[in-house]
Amino acid sequence: EGVVTDHPHLGALRTGAAKMALQAMDEGESLTVVPIGYQYECAHAPRSGALCVVGNAIAVQQWKPENPAKRITEFTDVICGALRAVTRNARTQRDAEVLASIAAAAGAALSKPNENPMIAAHEVQRTLSRLCAADEIFVADSIAPAVIEQRELIQQFESDALALSNATARFGARSFSARDQAHVLSVAGDNPVTRRQLSLTVLYLLLLSPVAAIGWLWHAIPWWASHTLGKRLAPRLVEIAALTLVPGLYVMVLWYLLAPLMFVGLHVSPWIVLIFFLIQPRLGDFAISWRDEWRAWRLACRVRAAASSERRTMYELGCAVRQSWKTLA
Repeated sequence: EGVVTDHPHLGALRTGAAKMALQAMDEGESLTVVPIGYQYECAHAPRSGALCVVGNAIAVQQWKPENPAKRITEFTDVICGALRAVTRNARTQRDAEVLASIAAAAGAALSKPNENPMIAAHEVQRTLSRLCAADEIFVADSIAPAVIEQRELIQQFESDALALSNATARFGARSFSARDQAHVLSVAGDNPVTRRQLSLTVLYLLLLSPVAAIGWLWHAIPWWASHTLGKRLAPRLVEIAALTLVPGLYVMVLWYLLAPLMFVGLHVSPWIVLIFFLIQPRLGDFAISWRDEWRAWRLACRVRAAASSERRTMYELGCAVRQSWKTLA
C-alpha cells in the first residue's frame, strides 16, 4: 500500500513489487511470490489474537498477462488478490466488527481440541468474504449475486454465530476473541472444569503473583517511555503503533543494559546482577502469560457458577453453529 492506514481492508497497492518481479523475470531469474498476511482479531485491543497466514505461491514465469502493455498493473492485481486471501477485509469498521464476532464464535465452535481456534475462524471469514461480496470484502447483510440462492443458509449461519457470541459475552468473553469463546464453550460442556482444577489454578496465580508483579513494574517505565515517544513522533494517529515499536526496541535494550548497572552501583552481588540481566525479558513474558491465565480462570469461574440450564444453552448454541456451518459448507 505504501502508507499506514486504519482501514479494515487492503488498500490500493503500489506497483513497485510487480515491477521488481517482472524485471527479474525479464533478466532470466526464477522468481516466486509468496503472499503472507498477519491477521489481528482486533488490532487496537491489547493481547488480541494474531495469526500468520501463508498463501499460495505465485510462480512469476508461469503467469501470463492478458494485455502485455498493462502487465505491471495486471500483476499488481494478482498480488492484491493473493494478499486479500490471507488477510481480513471488511468494507467498514462496523462490518469488520460483525465479521470478527461471527468468525470468533464460529472458530470457537468449529476448532478441534488443542487447535488454535483462530485457524478455524480464518476459514470462516474467508468463506463469508467470498459469499458476501463479489470483491471478497465482507459487507454485513450482503450476499454476492453469484450465491444469492444460498441467502437463507448464510443468514442462518451468521445468526447462529452471533447468538453464540452474545451468549459467551455474558460471561465476559470478548466478542472478537475466538480463544475466549472457545474457553467458555469448553467449560460449559465440551470439557467441564472441576473445583479441584479451579483451586489449583488459584494456587498457581497466588504463588506466582509476586513474580508477575515484578515483571509488570520492571517494564512499566520503558513501556511508558516508548509509548510517549511514539505519540510525539507520530504525525498521524495511525502511525503511533509503528513509531512506538521501532524506537521502543532501542528504549527496551537500553533499559535492559542500564538498569543492571544501577544495581552494580548499589554494590549488589555481580552474580545476582548477571542472573537478573538474563531473566529480564522473561519477566515481561511471564507477567503477560500470568494475566492471560488469570483471565481464563475468571471466565471458567463465571461459567461454572452459572445455572446448568445456561451452560446447556451454550452447548446447544455451539452445536447449532456446527450444524449450520456443515449445511452451508
